[in-house]
Amino acid sequence: MANPEQSLPPVHTVARQQLVETLADQVLSAVGHHGELERQSWLQIHTHIHGTAPLEYDIRPVPEALYLEVLAKARQKKIH
Repeated sequence: MANPEQSLPPVHTVARQQLVETLADQVLSAVGHHGELERQSWLQIHTHIHGTAPLEYDIRPVPEALYLEVLAKARQKKIH
């Protein structure tokens, strides 16, 4: 299995910050004001990394660090 972390921009770079912003915006767009940020963050990252939304039993991994970054950014944006 390929390491999905290898295809991502390095942490603390402008490219990584832009990716996190984009994914967080997609999360908020999908959940609206009421929804599961945790689940939607995972779904958006899975789709970005693997090129497709997960199927019923699709448990391919997503990078935990990216998940935590996107979730934190989505929570921050939801408050403001």
